[in-house]
Amino acid sequence: MTQLSKEEGVILTLIERFEKQRLPRLLELKEKSDTGECLSEVDIAFLDSVIQDAQNSKHLIDRHPEWQIFCAKSGTAGDKLHGKCLAAVSSNSECTD
Repeated sequence: MTQLSKEEGVILTLIERFEKQRLPRLLELKEKSDTGECLSEVDIAFLDSVIQDAQNSKHLIDRHPEWQIFCAKSGTAGDKLHGKCLAAVSSNSECTD
């Protein structure tokens, strides 16, 4: 197996994990945030881990421009959600008790 095909396999695995595991949970957290519910420490840790994983995968995406638009859009959406959720927590005194 060549380096290129190994990298493509890793990228496809990451995309599948995002689609089947991360995206559904992110959408749940968006709904939670949209309705004013407090995020738990576990929810916030999950958001942080998604961002950290994306940053750790950046070197792969840099070498595969065919995935850059997908990853950029996913990352932007995740960053917006993260910021929105953290703002909701800080503005809701019930969430900080």
